[in-house]
Amino acid sequence: MTGKLLFGFSVVLLYGSLLTSPNFVHATITYKTVALSGSAANGLGPDIKYKHFFDVNLHPGGRISFRASLTGPGIDTANDTALWIGAADSPVVTVREGDQAPGTDTGVTFSSLSSPWVNYAGQIAFEAGISGPGVDSTNFRGIWSGEVDDVSLLVLNGSHAPGTETGVNFRQFSLSTLTNDGQVVVSGDLIGGGVEHFNNSGFWQGVPDHFRLRWREGSQAPGLPAGVTFFDPRFSFFDSSARFVMQSNLLGPGIELSNRMSIWIGSEAGLDLIVRSENSAPGGDDGATVLGPFLTGFSEQGHVTFVSDLGDGAGQLVDRSVIWAGKPESLQIVARAGDQAPGMEPGVVFWQTATGSVPINNAGQIAFNGFVVGPGVTWENDQGYWAGVPGELKLIARSGDQAPGTEEGVVFQGDSSLFPLAAKPSINDVGQIVLSTFLTGPGVDSSNDFGVWVTDTLGRLKLIARTGDKFDVNDTPEIEDLRTISRIENLHTPIGSDIAPRSFNDDGELVLRLKFTDGYEGIFIATIPEPGTVILIGIGSLWMVGCLGRSNN
Repeated sequence: MTGKLLFGFSVVLLYGSLLTSPNFVHATITYKTVALSGSAANGLGPDIKYKHFFDVNLHPGGRISFRASLTGPGIDTANDTALWIGAADSPVVTVREGDQAPGTDTGVTFSSLSSPWVNYAGQIAFEAGISGPGVDSTNFRGIWSGEVDDVSLLVLNGSHAPGTETGVNFRQFSLSTLTNDGQVVVSGDLIGGGVEHFNNSGFWQGVPDHFRLRWREGSQAPGLPAGVTFFDPRFSFFDSSARFVMQSNLLGPGIELSNRMSIWIGSEAGLDLIVRSENSAPGGDDGATVLGPFLTGFSEQGHVTFVSDLGDGAGQLVDRSVIWAGKPESLQIVARAGDQAPGMEPGVVFWQTATGSVPINNAGQIAFNGFVVGPGVTWENDQGYWAGVPGELKLIARSGDQAPGTEEGVVFQGDSSLFPLAAKPSINDVGQIVLSTFLTGPGVDSSNDFGVWVTDTLGRLKLIARTGDKFDVNDTPEIEDLRTISRIENLHTPIGSDIAPRSFNDDGELVLRLKFTDGYEGIFIATIPEPGTVILIGIGSLWMVGCLGRSNN
């Protein structure tokens, strides 16, 4: 009987420790080495080595992509960079500088490569520079798309822009998205006869044998008086079906500086106005109007975020730095200057609610950083990082707070001139947040003053990597190869498409490029398990303890 009571008491203690220990989840973070400089470059033989890594991204279907420079026999400036795409265990060389560029004249080769897009089917699209016979400053860059082992030329700069007058060509362009069915969306600038500053840009969409004009600057703005046209588009974000949101100025009759800014959502069916300067504020107070809307986010499910000031309808400022979020038809105010800042002392209010992008996930959750003022606030603790939905924001981190996983007294640095907590926020579809920032405190210097944290699904920050820390670059448990981290790179946030290249995905995987004090560098994937997974492990441990307890009684 005593043994059974002792076993039961032990089970309670162990289960409680699993649920309450702040270090238990952190201890289960796993790291995988994808590639290390100085090691053999996958698919190029044992003598060709990785030298440096660039543009490291995660993609649907467990895929990863990266560019790397090379060193070894036969490597020169014409062939020293390649692009890899595939599973983290076995990425394959997709294209390499010096390769013949498909769809171009013989002898025209790739001279530079950019980060690819990869959809769920494994189709790809990428930009690249070319060199060779007939290539000059007007036609030295293109976009290719197709299967990993069979890409075709979509468009070259200097070529005719479909849907425009003869002689109107692409001056430059960028790859905006790849759709789930393999279509590519390109944002481009034009040059040629009849092209002016008010009609020199647009979006095009399609595949190599069917590439068409989707929208052009200077076209009539739907629902507005005749002659009111789009002018000087500033931002556009696309999803994986090529639906998009766009911020653009307006030009034409009745358009003034105070009412020219607008945000639209577009699909194959056309464009719809979301908000415009001096129009009634969605989700705002009765009679309030929007002043200067600024597009900050878009999700695959059609959620939008924007930041603006509020006016009284007569052009006078009522509120400033207001964040809206939601579907276009049901936008809500999330935060505004003067509101109580969630998670902080009474009277501490937002001074500025967003210092950059405000990403929104498919569940309608947002993440943003901002500044606060109020009792006890100094330059050392006036920045914060929040996430959540309207009415349920949670403070994730604040400058001056103890940094999880670091020594006592080491805190998130606050300095309004550097905006260290204002790195682009990132949130995945299960609500996990990535935070990268600088540190200050006892023992902190330039060699160990930067770190990266990720929240688990319960919102608890877990340290992933910090400069100055030792890091094991060998995946084999029996072999330890410790290097000291000197730099952490590759943190960025996609906006819009679920298939946009990203450093953090919905499986809790964060891909990092780490540089070390010995001059080497590598690509690594950190996986942050869901607490439920950890609890299952704990339950398994309890079962084993139970078996032992029963066998001993």
